Amino acid sequence: MNSLKRITLVHPANELYGSDKMFLLIVETVRKSYSDAIINVVLPCEGPLSELLQKFNVNLIIRPLGILRKAELKKLDFSVFTRLFTNRKFYHDLLKETDLLYINTAVVLDFIIYSRFYKLKKFIHIHEIPTGASKTLFFTLIKYCKASLIHISKAVQLPFSTINTRHFIVPNGIQAIPEQPVRETSSGKINILLIGRINNWKGQNLLVEAVDKLSDELKNQIDVRIVGDVYGDQIHFKNDLLENIKHRNLEHLVKVLPFSPTPEIHYNWSDIVVIPSLKPEPFGLVAIEGMSVGKVVIAANHGGLTEIIEDNVSGILFTPNDSAELAEKISGIVLNPAVQEKFYTNAIKAYKESYTPEVYINNLMSILKIQ
Repeated sequence: MNSLKRITLVHPANELYGSDKMFLLIVETVRKSYSDAIINVVLPCEGPLSELLQKFNVNLIIRPLGILRKAELKKLDFSVFTRLFTNRKFYHDLLKETDLLYINTAVVLDFIIYSRFYKLKKFIHIHEIPTGASKTLFFTLIKYCKASLIHISKAVQLPFSTINTRHFIVPNGIQAIPEQPVRETSSGKINILLIGRINNWKGQNLLVEAVDKLSDELKNQIDVRIVGDVYGDQIHFKNDLLENIKHRNLEHLVKVLPFSPTPEIHYNWSDIVVIPSLKPEPFGLVAIEGMSVGKVVIAANHGGLTEIIEDNVSGILFTPNDSAELAEKISGIVLNPAVQEKFYTNAIKAYKESYTPEVYINNLMSILKIQ
């Protein structure tokens, strides 16, 4: 692979959520590994991610991409396919000069489709667990593309496992959350954090329901932060959450805060990190972020989270969608705060062994063969 001269890296977002952070790390490593190569980074819009990418001396291409969002699929809005044919010259000019194409996530349909016609090394890094119509669509297009597939977990690989191509599993890795020597306190209370996108499946309302099930005595011993924003104009998800908190008279206890580019503030504030996802998480980046600073991670027992957390060793698992069991798991920590020390040690150990940036990059670059 020493002949690589032109590398194209494509990503469907421009924020700083989980997959955005992973993409930033990949671009940084590719730039270091191939200092003389022309590296094209394609994003759909300007944003915080593109600002950080400026420092890596890459050719940043900002243009609308043929991305199929779940909301469009539910509305049977297939206008994304008509957009594929509006600028064929762009794809041709870029891909004919590309030696290696890396597509981050399976929703970037334009590059997946067009890359089929060019002789180049191509990888699709799959972060999604598709279901229903999206599963059929993504399966068909990815099979057609004939790219090698990188999966972030066994849970993600499963829906695509029958595609006849090379499959690799590379768990995500992140920089450890910096620990603050003196953290923000909350009058000796146990601080509970849920951080991530506010939508219909991340489980914010399930956590609110679980907190409501706690006794008044336990409620007086906790504070809860829900940190995150909605995607685009989906403000109804946040409005529904706020109304649910108000309806249960929990406004004094549960605070909803906007997405933060410095999540370490919230992680260091917390004692417990909850991941109550209603649907299986493809991976669970929040879990390894919490584990990196030894927090007690309480997570729904499905998807990629089951591959990260060893129950009652490095974290705690509960039955998905069961608010009563989630309340029980929270109560166990609040009533026995000394048990946090066990989870602190085991969580940090698991993080260092499997989820550091060094482990992640070594695994990924050995697959791409560009180190």
